[in-house]
Amino acid sequence: MKNRIAYIDNTRAILITFVVLGHILNAANPDYDIIPYTLTQAFISSFHMPAFFLLSGMMTDTDRWKNSPWYKFFLRKIQTLIVPYVFFETIAVLYKHFVLKAVSLTEGLYLMATMRCNVGADWFLPAMFLAGIIYFLYIKWPNKIFWGIVAAVCFFTLPFLPKGHWWRLLFRGLLGFVFMVAGNLLKNFLADFKSWKIIGAFFLTAASAAVCFKFSLANDFYGGVLQSPILFIIGGICGLYFVMGFARLFHMRWLAWIGENSLAIMGTH
Repeated sequence: MKNRIAYIDNTRAILITFVVLGHILNAANPDYDIIPYTLTQAFISSFHMPAFFLLSGMMTDTDRWKNSPWYKFFLRKIQTLIVPYVFFETIAVLYKHFVLKAVSLTEGLYLMATMRCNVGADWFLPAMFLAGIIYFLYIKWPNKIFWGIVAAVCFFTLPFLPKGHWWRLLFRGLLGFVFMVAGNLLKNFLADFKSWKIIGAFFLTAASAAVCFKFSLANDFYGGVLQSPILFIIGGICGLYFVMGFARLFHMRWLAWIGENSLAIMGTH
């Protein structure tokens, strides 16, 4: 049985709480005109989704997968990401058809198959799947300088991708891959906790969010928007670091349980 790291599960629990809170605030403040809500939304969105990809890159056992055949990694990603995607989307199709009377079964299945998603939050699963498949190339040929350059080129060219559904899917996967590579390259730094660094990371996260808010700079995985790449990666890295540092203070089994089941919470909340 795989040994679990308590503060990593706590980190996932805190991050998924931010996801749920962000969606609640989006529903409560759709016009972004309630300032306290808007500021909280800006702070959360500055790091919570990048943090998941950073954490995935940081925690993926590269030694385990380096000598494994590609199909085992592929099947593992199908099992952990695509199967839950199909499960959550199937529930959504049935609910929207039989309860809400909002879509036909054919339309719902089309949205699921083309990853347009019957529930917007489900976009994360195919995005993580695509990012993970690209990341496998990084695992198999681990030249960190080369892949660092590749990730940087991808990062700064993503804003210029054409618009459209399929390009947004590619955008999400490539952006997720960039953060996964960053998580792997910075894993020693991210695992070295000092109080002053944790406090500094919090204020850097808040500052990056404030600048984006002040100048209306949007960074959005789901919408395929990346107007301030530097601030997005600063916010993501610093946000993950301060959340992990904060998560180490808790020793509650129920919090770790939430982290262990964060995927189920994401798909059902």
